Amino acid sequence: MKLYARLFSVVLLLTMSTVVKGDDTPNAAPIVDARSAFARLKLLAGDWTGMYAVPDMQHGFKATPGEPVHVSYRVAANNSTVIETYNAGQKSEMITVYHMDGPNTLLMTHYCALGNQPVMKFEKSTNPNELRFVFAGGTNFDPKHATHIHEGVMTLVSADKIESTFNLYDEGMKAAPVPISLVRDKK
Repeated sequence: MKLYARLFSVVLLLTMSTVVKGDDTPNAAPIVDARSAFARLKLLAGDWTGMYAVPDMQHGFKATPGEPVHVSYRVAANNSTVIETYNAGQKSEMITVYHMDGPNTLLMTHYCALGNQPVMKFEKSTNPNELRFVFAGGTNFDPKHATHIHEGVMTLVSADKIESTFNLYDEGMKAAPVPISLVRDKK
């Protein structure tokens, strides 16, 4: 039950840690390094909708599979960060901030509804439209024991569709993958 409860939070993080695959965005350059990955993240600016894959049994978010989730991306801080907000204003709200750390390192910090803040680092993939993130530390948890998002892949399927799978870890081991798909809201 503890694991299933945490899966919901992971689904939220997965949405935030979205990776790019097969993107048909006009003028979207392939992801060849951290700088190009960050440039692609900036193209996500706007509002997105998806569905919960699993309910949260622990935090009482009252989410059920198939319930919509809302995610927004915005470029901020003089173009130096991308802020991903998941379910703004709700108990399940989570925020992920993407930023460059020097010229060659892209980091993401996930401010999770679980109360921890895992940090992940971009790692180049063989897929030119994929953002792969690996665990690089964090705050307010012991990664050997606490449930947290540990690694994941975001794929930009098109200019209007994102697919992500992030892995939840518990007791130092991979507990479950959490897939999520988002589509850009048309206004």
